Amino acid sequence: MRIAIIGGGITGLSLAYYLGKEHEITIFDKHIGGLLDAYKINNYFIERYYHHFFTIDSHLIKLIYELGLEKRILWNASRVGFFVNEKIHRFTTPFDLLAFKPLPFADRLRLGKLVLYFKMLRNYNRLVNVSAKNFLLRSVGKNVYNTIWGPLLRVKFGEYADEISAAFVYGRIHPRSQSRRFGKEVVGYLIGSTKVLVDVLVNELRDRGIKFIDKEVKRIGENSVTADKIYKFDKIISTVPTEMFSRLTGIKYNIKYRGVVCMLLRMKKPLSNTYWMNINDKRIPFGGVIEHTNLVPDTYCNNENLAYVFNYTKSNSKIYKMKDDKLFELYAKGLKLMFPRFDKSDVIGYHVSRNKYATPVYNVGYLKPGFETRLRGVYMVNTSQIFPDDRNMNNSIKLAKRFINYFYSKI
Repeated sequence: MRIAIIGGGITGLSLAYYLGKEHEITIFDKHIGGLLDAYKINNYFIERYYHHFFTIDSHLIKLIYELGLEKRILWNASRVGFFVNEKIHRFTTPFDLLAFKPLPFADRLRLGKLVLYFKMLRNYNRLVNVSAKNFLLRSVGKNVYNTIWGPLLRVKFGEYADEISAAFVYGRIHPRSQSRRFGKEVVGYLIGSTKVLVDVLVNELRDRGIKFIDKEVKRIGENSVTADKIYKFDKIISTVPTEMFSRLTGIKYNIKYRGVVCMLLRMKKPLSNTYWMNINDKRIPFGGVIEHTNLVPDTYCNNENLAYVFNYTKSNSKIYKMKDDKLFELYAKGLKLMFPRFDKSDVIGYHVSRNKYATPVYNVGYLKPGFETRLRGVYMVNTSQIFPDDRNMNNSIKLAKRFINYFYSKI
C-alpha cells in the first residue's frame, strides 16, 4: 500500500521503520526529529530538550541495537534532589527517603509504602477515574502531598493540577521503580545526543526508498494530503499532536496541551552534584533543573557544564512569550537563590527552545482516543494515546508497534 505518515518525530520514524518493510511510505515533515532535535555547539550536539532512558526501555534499546548504535549507550546512576525549605535534599535512594527531613518520619514511611504499592501494581484502571490529589491525600496525607506531589503536579500541569488522574502518577512511578540497581536509579544516554539515533534511522529509511517531503501539511482528507500540492494515498497516519490534527482534519477532540520552555545553560562550573532537581519553592520561577553533565561526563561536551532549566506552561503565558534575554535574567535570579555560588559570569552561553505541545493534560477519566478517525483510511497515532505511561522515546516506539498490530488486524 501507499501510506503517508504525517510527522517525522520518533513515532513517525518508528512507524516508517516497521511498516516500510512491506509498504511504500512517504513522510511529511518540514523538520525531521521533532522533540529529539539538537543544537550543534562547537564540536558536539546536545538535545534541545533533555532526554534519557531506563534499563527497562526494551523497545528503544532493541531499536538502538538494530541500528548498530549499542556502543554509544552510556549507563550511569542518576542523582535526584529536592529543593525544599531553601535547602537541597538528596532524593535518590530509599535511605535518602528515610533521611528526608522536610517530612516527619511517619510520613517518610507512608511515601515509601506508596512507591512500593505502585511498583507492585499491575492494573491501573481503577485509578483513571480518581484524581491524583484525592488519591494521594488519602494514601499519604497532607504533609506528603503539599511537600512532594502537589508541587510536582503543579510544575507539570499548572492550573489543571487538581484535575489530573491518579493513573498518571502510576505511569511515572511504576516504570522508574523497575529501573533500579542496588537501590539506585540507573538511566541511559546516547553519546552524541538523540540526533545520532534520528540521523541513522533516517539514513536507513532513505536506503529502503522511503520518501521525505519537507513541505508543510495544510489539510488531511480521505486518501489525500494537501501540502504544496495534493498527494493521494491508500492510508494516512498522523503522528502530530491532537490539536494540530484537529486543525488539519476538522475533527474535534477534547484534549488540552501544556507547552514547555527549556533553557540550556553552558557554564564554566557545575551548579551542584545532582542530575535531576525537583523544586518546592514558590520563589523559584522555573519548574526544575537538570544538570546534564552530572549524568554525562563533560568531556563529551567540550568540557562545558550543561544544565537545563525548564517550565511547563501554556503557550500564551508570559513565560512562554518572554524574550530570551529577559528569561535568562529571570532564571538567573532563581538559580542564585538555589545555588548561592552561582554567578551569571559563569555562563558561557544559553539557548532557549519552546514547544506548544509538550504534554497532553491527563485529567480524571481521561479517555485515550482511538487510532481510527471519522475519515476513512486516516489514523491518528500520538502521545495522547500513551497514557498512563510516560511520554518518552521508548513508549513512542511501543505505541507505533501497538498501532501496527492493530492496523494489520483490520486490513
